[in-house]
Amino acid sequence: MNVTQGDKNSLIAVDGKTLKGAKDSSGKQVQLLTAFLCNPGAVISQRKIDSKTNEIPEIKPLLAPLKIAGSIITADALHTQTDTARFIVEEKRANYLFTVKDNQKILNNEIKALGLDSSPPEQQTIEKAHGRLETRSIWTTNKLSAYINFPYANQVFMIKREVTNCKTQKTSIELVAGITNLSKDRATPDMLLQDNRLHWGVEDRLHYIRDFTFDEDRSQIKTNNGPQIMACMRNFVISIFNILGLNKIASAIRFFASKPYKALAIFGF
Repeated sequence: MNVTQGDKNSLIAVDGKTLKGAKDSSGKQVQLLTAFLCNPGAVISQRKIDSKTNEIPEIKPLLAPLKIAGSIITADALHTQTDTARFIVEEKRANYLFTVKDNQKILNNEIKALGLDSSPPEQQTIEKAHGRLETRSIWTTNKLSAYINFPYANQVFMIKREVTNCKTQKTSIELVAGITNLSKDRATPDMLLQDNRLHWGVEDRLHYIRDFTFDEDRSQIKTNNGPQIMACMRNFVISIFNILGLNKIASAIRFFASKPYKALAIFGF
């Protein structure tokens, strides 16, 4: 796996996480911003967010050392910023796929005003798991309104997520907008729908495991650089397991704890 070269099929999810049990020198909770290569599921960069700022300006130094030309950077609505879009396209020669919400209220309203979801969806997926039925639908267009002003934008889209509890039959519906510099021939509706979902893999395949398998929030290492260092070590272990295709992380930890020589063999020792 050559992460450093960048790849037109590489999807890199940027997401932040608060270490609830850790505090910095100012007494604030430690926050880390992570770049997660969705396939195979490896952390390729992590940065501590200074207590005097937030995630938004930290995405540039997070991505700066990476050779990611041609890759697709996904991020939640907080990072849907014009400066970030320019940085990704102009300096990193990469692509962006952003969610749009009310922190970009004018842009959000303009996309919704296109009325994309008034017609049948271009692509739809239906999945049943964990007692829930989830339907995801997408509408896209490259015919942008003159009022949609965002750097290098080539497409906007709407995604509807309907989740029905199979037991109670209660349904929740979420409708969100999105924007990307990818053209229609590079990013079809099914690809945009898939990549939007893959972005949240950083929660399921990394943050959830750190919280519930490694019990990160209750770690007794709470000050100075300790929490960040331990998070890096957890990231490393999780990334190795994902690369090896070991999806049952807890079982894998128990296995290698009982047979440490097997762990060493992975690295050729």
